[in-house]
Amino acid sequence: MRLGRRRAHHYAHRPGPYCGLRNPETALHYHTKHALASKLRYADELSVSATCARLGCLAMLPPVIAAQGWDDVRVEAFIHPIRPDILLTKKGRPMLAIEVM
Repeated sequence: MRLGRRRAHHYAHRPGPYCGLRNPETALHYHTKHALASKLRYADELSVSATCARLGCLAMLPPVIAAQGWDDVRVEAFIHPIRPDILLTKKGRPMLAIEVM
């Protein structure tokens, strides 16, 4: 609580990248990207596929995204000019940027 003599009394918090007032996102989005990042820290391979869009077709299509061999997972890391939700890196170099939708 701020009880200053010049400004009205108010509450404040430490500034940071996850302040809901400065960087609004839903709780679901925030928790999803952190849960996914946590899982990726213990994984060694990522493959994202889809099923066939035709009616009655259950075949898996080839992976749309595939990555392996990363050594770091970062949340909200800045890569000029973007800041993806999750960034997979290898030896400090970006490998794959993931945006949670």
